Amino acid sequence: MGKGIKFAVKDVFKSIPHYICHFHFLKAIGTTLFDTEHTALRKALSKAGILGELKKFRRKMSKKFEDIPISKIENFLEMPGEFGKALIGSELSVYYLVLWILDHKSEGDGYGFPFDHCHLNFYQRLKAAYSIINEVATLYSIKNKNQKIIWKLYHSIKNIVEDSKLEKKVDQYKIKLTVFSELRKSLATVPENVKNGLCQMKETGTYKELKAIKKAVGKFEIELKKKIES
Repeated sequence: MGKGIKFAVKDVFKSIPHYICHFHFLKAIGTTLFDTEHTALRKALSKAGILGELKKFRRKMSKKFEDIPISKIENFLEMPGEFGKALIGSELSVYYLVLWILDHKSEGDGYGFPFDHCHLNFYQRLKAAYSIINEVATLYSIKNKNQKIIWKLYHSIKNIVEDSKLEKKVDQYKIKLTVFSELRKSLATVPENVKNGLCQMKETGTYKELKAIKKAVGKFEIELKKKIES
């Protein structure tokens, strides 16, 4: 916090404890903690060019489905056994799967990195889509031409989700994320699972709350040491 802001906060809030330093403390820790894995994942996704490919899918297919009534879409969802029998069913399924993948940023809380992890969310949705395609592939006969659109998406994401080295990086990322999330909860400053996170951030509190935070952070430190030693 700059000197000017520091004096302004002191003048405005008087003796009320403020938590903005907790936010910056967490941000600094998270940025350093996730740097290696986050950078590796970001570069891998960028190099693969998957985001651009998915946007092409969306662009080409969106006009075709703009005027389809929701009832028709619901029919395909209610009859998964019919999935591979009609081309329109296959195309719709791929289209909405692509839309879901591209909506990965909606999982964030609105704080930005390192509190939100858009690249990790994107990767995890690619993995989920890959699994879904493998499952529905059994609904197609070998001679069914409707599977072409499915496999086109499949091969667009196959290399990135089957990259074992990247998968190990992501596993390490998740381990670190669990630890960071525990510290985040202990500091009770940056709530999770909210929208417009910066507007939800707790900026001031009471000394009673500060004592509770101190106790929670102390507990976090003890638990972390146990994990490191085990």
